[in-house]
Amino acid sequence: MKTYTTREEITKLGFEHAEEAIRDSGCADAPDGGWDSWILEGWGSDATVLAFGEPLKDNQDGWSNKMNRKLMWYHLGAIEAAERFEAIRSDLIQRGEFFHGGHANQTAGEWAGAFCPSDAASWMDIGFWDAATAETLSHLGYTPAQIKAISDDQAGRNIRYNSGDLIYALCNSDASSDCITL
Repeated sequence: MKTYTTREEITKLGFEHAEEAIRDSGCADAPDGGWDSWILEGWGSDATVLAFGEPLKDNQDGWSNKMNRKLMWYHLGAIEAAERFEAIRSDLIQRGEFFHGGHANQTAGEWAGAFCPSDAASWMDIGFWDAATAETLSHLGYTPAQIKAISDDQAGRNIRYNSGDLIYALCNSDASSDCITL
C-alpha cells in the first residue's frame, strides 16, 4: 500500500479524490454541507491512518496530532477541488447547454481536470466546449487568443470546414491541430 506522508502528497490526494468523486457522483448540485464534507465522509478509517503512514495504535482513542494535521491537509485539497469544480460548473450552466450538453457535472469535471476556472473560461470565451481539445491545444503551446486569431483569419479568407469555423471544427473533431499555423 502506498503511503502519503508529506503535505504536498496528501493535499494532492485530497484534490484528486474530490475531483473524481464529484465528477462521478451524478449529483446535480452539491449535497447539504457542500462537496468537501461529502467527500470526506469516507475518510477516517483504519485504512486512512495506514495510507497516511501513521501507526494504528497512536490513533485508537481519537486522532493523534499528526493524523489531525494530515486530515486537514487532505481536507484542504478536497476543498480546492470542490471550489474549482463548482466555479467551472457554475460558469458552464450560465453559458448554457451548448457548452455542457445537459451534463454540467461531467463537463465541469473534464474542464476542472485540465484547467483552473479562469483558464477554462478563456477557452470557453472563444467558443470551445470540448475540454480535451482545449487541453491538447494548450499542451501544444497555443493560447485561446492565438486560436481565436487564427480562426478569425481563416474566416476572413473564407476557409471553412464542414461543421463551420475552425473552433467549431476542432471541438467537433472535424479538424485537427494540423490545421493550425501561426
